[in-house]
Amino acid sequence: MRKETGFIKLHNDTYNLDTFIFVGSSSDYLSLCKRSFNIDEEQLLKVQKQMEGVLGFTISIRINRTTAYAVYLPRFDKNDIQSLGTLAHEMLHVAIFMLADKKVKVNFKGTTEELNYLFTEIYESALQRLSIAQENVVLQKTQKTRGWQSKQLTFSDLMTPTLEKPKNWPSKQLTFQF
Repeated sequence: MRKETGFIKLHNDTYNLDTFIFVGSSSDYLSLCKRSFNIDEEQLLKVQKQMEGVLGFTISIRINRTTAYAVYLPRFDKNDIQSLGTLAHEMLHVAIFMLADKKVKVNFKGTTEELNYLFTEIYESALQRLSIAQENVVLQKTQKTRGWQSKQLTFSDLMTPTLEKPKNWPSKQLTFQF
């Protein structure tokens, strides 16, 4: 039986917003978004069309006054420059969405420190969590050998299979920002 995968959750304390990162197939991402955020089929088809052939994808999910961001990466390797660039690209989307959602204006003709600091914070957090998922080794006690055995962690080991939605999250009034 295949282990269910889920999102890696990142919480931003500054703006009290969550980002959920998924690494894997687009069909698994869409299925998990449907279950976790109560997204209907019509909205999923719209998202699926936008995802064709991309290296990464981010959606801003708004339900009433609550916002979350769901990031899709088909693959991640902390030693691959393209993976790092794609992660940076998607985290920049998240930072811009967060600032827009909190109505923080960024003056691109002056200082952009709000954006720069937020981007750095969420990029470093995402990179750290994804790197741990990629290569951390956990020691597990096994009865068979009566000793310690190492086990390679997978992305699935650090992901939550489902998201606990606030009770007031209806399945309607859901909008996407691409």
